[in-house]
Amino acid sequence: MNVSSKRFVDEFSNVHLIRDELDRGGQGVVYRTTDPDIAIKIALDGAGQPVMLEKHRQRFRLLRRLPLPNNINISLPAAILVGVAGYAMRLLDEMVSFKHFEPTGLPFNGGSDAELPDWVRGLPESDMLKLLHYASTGGLRRRLLGLYKCAAILGRLHSVGIVYGDISPNNVFISRNLKSREVWLIDADNLRFEVTGPGSTIFTPGFGAPELVQGIGSGSCRSDCHAFAAMAFWMLTLVHPFIGDYVTSGGTDDWANDETGSQPSEDLQSQAFAGKLPWVADQDDDKNHSDSGLPRSLVLTPQLETLFQEAFGAGRTRPWRRPAMLHWPAALAQALDTSVTCKGCGMGYFVSDEIPCEECPYCKRKRPKLLKVTAYCSSTEPNNSPPCDCHPEWTWYADFSTKTISIPSRVFAPLTMRYGDDDFIDLVFGEKDFLLRRSDQSSASISLSFAEHRVSQSDHKGQFKAFLGSLRLPIEQLTSSFWIRCESEQIRYVLFSQWEVAL
Repeated sequence: MNVSSKRFVDEFSNVHLIRDELDRGGQGVVYRTTDPDIAIKIALDGAGQPVMLEKHRQRFRLLRRLPLPNNINISLPAAILVGVAGYAMRLLDEMVSFKHFEPTGLPFNGGSDAELPDWVRGLPESDMLKLLHYASTGGLRRRLLGLYKCAAILGRLHSVGIVYGDISPNNVFISRNLKSREVWLIDADNLRFEVTGPGSTIFTPGFGAPELVQGIGSGSCRSDCHAFAAMAFWMLTLVHPFIGDYVTSGGTDDWANDETGSQPSEDLQSQAFAGKLPWVADQDDDKNHSDSGLPRSLVLTPQLETLFQEAFGAGRTRPWRRPAMLHWPAALAQALDTSVTCKGCGMGYFVSDEIPCEECPYCKRKRPKLLKVTAYCSSTEPNNSPPCDCHPEWTWYADFSTKTISIPSRVFAPLTMRYGDDDFIDLVFGEKDFLLRRSDQSSASISLSFAEHRVSQSDHKGQFKAFLGSLRLPIEQLTSSFWIRCESEQIRYVLFSQWEVAL
């Protein structure tokens, strides 16, 4: 059987007909099939032809036996193919890889300058195309969502001692529909327990940890953390963390001569990927500095900047300094929850009380009126009253552009990597009222209070009323605020308030 075959049969006699190619790498090729929920992976040899070695088939069988966390979004072998080293796997329909976020460089719809949005007029063509592509593929919020969900999957893997092995934009998929929040990892061939000593060194160029590129280490949770951080920085800023001005200028140190579209020196790029050059925002060595891409302050929160500094600064040469995967979901989720998408240009930006932002930094459109939801942990004192002057445990914003706003469980309880993005409370808006509806079916106890201020435990019974499922409230209630008390493994007091900003 050759790679051009359109028909494959699995061990259960199911027939799979190839529809189109999803991804191709050094280890194989992934095809979408005519079944909307099934893809197939074919292992390839060095010549790009299917292999039929039994060791590959045995490896696929072992993957299915790994003690993975329940309901984890990784496309594992569901059925081994007959006559070729490959397998069928689940893949939700209409998903695209994270490479979808990479600017294509194609002209703007082949149209004229008259069709260009005003907010990109006058920019260099390369910058204009990057911004238009960034906005059209979901902007900042879509990238933060995808990375948050990916980090949560990897965090769950690492929690049971399993290494993914080849994290790259090719192997992470997200729903094409911007209203869907599904994220899956494919190409699970390299999943294995972390071991000391020699092991797998498979990686995608540009995302391999320095110790893998140098051939002095094997795949580990720490190398996964480097690959994820490199992918995240690239997706958010449009700059690879190690391709700075020194690399693109051919080592001349003449940043002023770094022309748009310049290609990095192959030798210097290899040194950069091997961790032998500082990263583009290194605080101790600006040799390879870069201001290219999107302004960091517009796409990275201080918490994310700190994680990237650790990952690529100290973590470049000392893998143990890299932030563990469990640090990334919370930082990315909080960045997502404190950002909004501009309805004028489609780009995203951060909002906060500390740094007022009254208009979109890209197109200058006025910021919309926002719903602000603030969660506070219960006091450690016995009365369990809402804290008086504590820093919020979590902050979440949304605008009123949709009929339904769904608030995730991470606002009401400590973030978990499995359930953090599940809908917990829905607000369904009508013309004069709105429906407050519980969408989560967990055992958490919920009660409501319409007091203007935080109430003490002595007032608790009189102020908070049990909330069982749904309640219809006048729209004016959002202008005066209300509280939700959620009691699970932690008690949180969640304030719903409206941030008054002119439309």
